[in-house]
Amino acid sequence: MHHERIIFIAEDISYPVDEGMKKFNFFLLRYLQSQDTEFKLYSFANDYSNVNFRKIKSKSFISLKMFRDIRRFNPRLIIYSPFSSGTLYSFLRLFVINLASKSSKTIIINLQRRSHTWVFKKIIRLIRPYRVAVFSTKDHDYFTSMGIDTVLCRTGVDLDQFAPVSTESKGQLRKKYGLNESDKIILHVGHLKPTRNIDILKFLLEDGNKVVIVGSTSTSQDKELKDNLENAGIKIFADYVEHIEELYQLSDVYVFPVKNDHSAIEFPLSVLEAMACNLPVVTTSFGSLPDFFIQSECFTYFNTGEELLSQVRSAFRADCNNRNILAEKFSWETVFEEFFTKI
Repeated sequence: MHHERIIFIAEDISYPVDEGMKKFNFFLLRYLQSQDTEFKLYSFANDYSNVNFRKIKSKSFISLKMFRDIRRFNPRLIIYSPFSSGTLYSFLRLFVINLASKSSKTIIINLQRRSHTWVFKKIIRLIRPYRVAVFSTKDHDYFTSMGIDTVLCRTGVDLDQFAPVSTESKGQLRKKYGLNESDKIILHVGHLKPTRNIDILKFLLEDGNKVVIVGSTSTSQDKELKDNLENAGIKIFADYVEHIEELYQLSDVYVFPVKNDHSAIEFPLSVLEAMACNLPVVTTSFGSLPDFFIQSECFTYFNTGEELLSQVRSAFRADCNNRNILAEKFSWETVFEEFFTKI
């Protein structure tokens, strides 16, 4: 990226970095730091000691001080990453920021699908940012039909952090986390919410498998769902796990059960993290996954609980090369190089 001025507005870029939107923001920030570019970061919440940031004090973004700062800086590009993705209120905030610097290109990061009433659509059409960064063809078609220019993007994965380990290390990690070395372990990582179809993982207990769920701490967890799953025999890590890669490394199969397309980001990071650790993946045909990954013996799509159980049985025997599939296109550096080329 050649030398240029960029403002990055990330509503929440605080620790722990344990869910998709925070991770995207964190790695975008790291990428900007590595480039020959001048940038300023604005945020409601930030506790990174290695970066200066300006605290956003008004939820509406209406702030004379913020306006003056942006005008003086005169950025070519303003990237806004709202925690709630592309709600009407996110577009309204971007409109407010646009008033501060009308010559800047404004881009909103829409990691998760949102739907809008016809009235809200009319307002968004009027606001019309320079571009919306979308993460599925469905979202691309949705915004294009509203007359809004989009850029189709991918999420990425830290290939250094998420990597396969030896059989010996896998056994040691199982002991560390209180799991049996001989267990057949099936993993899911994500928010503990009923809308994410997690209940279907109970089907996998039928064969004596050990099902492990790591819940995100960045959003509230559904206690009734958590108790129900634990009573069924599923092991849940509800607290923050600092070395989340170790849970992938000790597992045998990764399952992503989400069907509701408003319940996860369009390009689920946990699937990429599992693939980077060379785990076979059994998933619903969610978001962008079918656009990028064809079915193979170690990447399969399911609809019903019976299909899930059948495909997991096959996945235990799969000889995987999922990490190789990722290596060329899904490092964070590659993802952001492509992102800035497109915009």
